[in-house]
Amino acid sequence: MSLLITYRIVPIAVLFTYLPLAAQQQVPIEQSTKNASSKALRTYSVVKPKVESAIIHRDVHRVKPLPKPKPTERRVAPDKAVQRAAVHKFNATVIVKEDGLGDRHDLQVQSEPPDTVGAVGRTQFVQWVNTSIRVFNKQDLTPAAPPALGNSLWTGFGGNCEAFNDGDPVVLYDHVDPNDGRWILSQFAVSGGDPDRGIPYSQCIAVSKTDDALGEYNLYEFQFKNFNDYGKLGTWTDAYYGSFNMFDKNNSFLGSRACAFEREAMREGRSAKMECFDVPEFGGLLPADLDGSTPPPNSAPEYFLNFDFSGNKLNLWKFKASWDGSPSFNGPASIPVADFNLACDSCVTQQGSAAKLNTLGDRLMFRLAYRNSGNRASLVADHPVAAGGVTAIRWYELTVDPSNNPEVKVKQQGFSRCFPPMDFKLSNG
Repeated sequence: MSLLITYRIVPIAVLFTYLPLAAQQQVPIEQSTKNASSKALRTYSVVKPKVESAIIHRDVHRVKPLPKPKPTERRVAPDKAVQRAAVHKFNATVIVKEDGLGDRHDLQVQSEPPDTVGAVGRTQFVQWVNTSIRVFNKQDLTPAAPPALGNSLWTGFGGNCEAFNDGDPVVLYDHVDPNDGRWILSQFAVSGGDPDRGIPYSQCIAVSKTDDALGEYNLYEFQFKNFNDYGKLGTWTDAYYGSFNMFDKNNSFLGSRACAFEREAMREGRSAKMECFDVPEFGGLLPADLDGSTPPPNSAPEYFLNFDFSGNKLNLWKFKASWDGSPSFNGPASIPVADFNLACDSCVTQQGSAAKLNTLGDRLMFRLAYRNSGNRASLVADHPVAAGGVTAIRWYELTVDPSNNPEVKVKQQGFSRCFPPMDFKLSNG
């Protein structure tokens, strides 16, 4: 198979001053509401009969849209990162092809949207499709065990995490210590939340005790008084970091919440701390997640990024956890990028169906990948845009000098066409 990739390099150097959010907020340290130890995931695995007539699709908690700019706040201009010439070509070969979780793969996924997510570990690949999770062997992608319900690990745990299999999952592999990798599995449990009755919403996080995804996990529940939508996590050296779009009981947007979770305690199974900063008026923040074998410098903060609807720019925050009660969260720093236009909502056509796909064009796409190459560190991000009559992917590589953290450069940015009309086929899984 031949794949043509084109791009345009647009170097932009940005020096900036952060606005110290930490000075404006009192940031309490909260303990996990509950923590416990699970049985091995392989003991919870269940298989339902493959009866096509029994497949019932239901809506679960649909992602809540972020506020959009008023027309007067948005300048529409041609996308200046559109790639117009082929500058790089390489051949790609599909080595392994295996169906993932879906209607025709053992445990039926009976809900939408699927929120498909997965991660690769040392010997395994873990996939979670909203309400169902399965572990595959990395070498050939054969199933390592039957699939299980997403909340299976929390059996006997009690509370929201056991009661509700609400999806919106995250799967990560913590390889900060290459000799002691751990799996991070998380979903929200919000069906029982009721602020009027003082019933909180929950984020459920499980951290494996070893690098075996089918083994035992340390289980945690963290609670929020408002709806914690679209939770995303990232691995870092001093904490697991997370972001949430917060909504009140009337579905009014309250802004984002950026949180740090006590990584070492969660790896050891102890009661863990959480500290969060509220970020009013900003939505769709993503925490960086470590790629590669070189960790960030000890002094490096965690990075959070989003893009600005009303201007052609990215916003960057820096979060440094501190479990003695003195964390810092600074930003946003504004990073100009080439002009772009927002992608449409449910507009992408697919073969063999009248249903159209949702682009989630109001936010960056998970993950925000961080890689330390020694002399520089890179952040890679992307989001859907509209350009040239199609919906496509705008991508960025930001570079951070590890010795000079305040300096961020847009090393390159581009536009990759991937969703021309009637040319995208959605397969099972």
